[in-house]
Amino acid sequence: MTPSLADLQALCDAAIDAPWSFAHDPQGKGHVLTRILDGNGMFVCEVEQDAGSAEFIAAARTALPELLARVRQLEAVLGDIRYRLDEALASPHGSHCDEKLRQIRSRVTEAIGTRRMP
Repeated sequence: MTPSLADLQALCDAAIDAPWSFAHDPQGKGHVLTRILDGNGMFVCEVEQDAGSAEFIAAARTALPELLARVRQLEAVLGDIRYRLDEALASPHGSHCDEKLRQIRSRVTEAIGTRRMP
């Protein structure tokens, strides 16, 4: 199950502050233990996977809150567009383009759902 935006934000809020980095510690026989470090160089966790996974974890700690903020911003913009479309559809002057406005509103609703945005 995919977590909601609120669930993802709660995970970010509960995690040690960003940014995170990583440091490889070769263990021999091709095995690399990678340590995830916080912005002060303090130990967060170890990853016994490939270096790419550790790099992803470290990058996600900084990127995820930024992406969540951008999603919220875009949802707010789309919510405003939907509100303006509703106003245009209700206007007697918008009747000549009702179908096109309904199509646009439908696409916006598909993108953000039915909830009203601030």
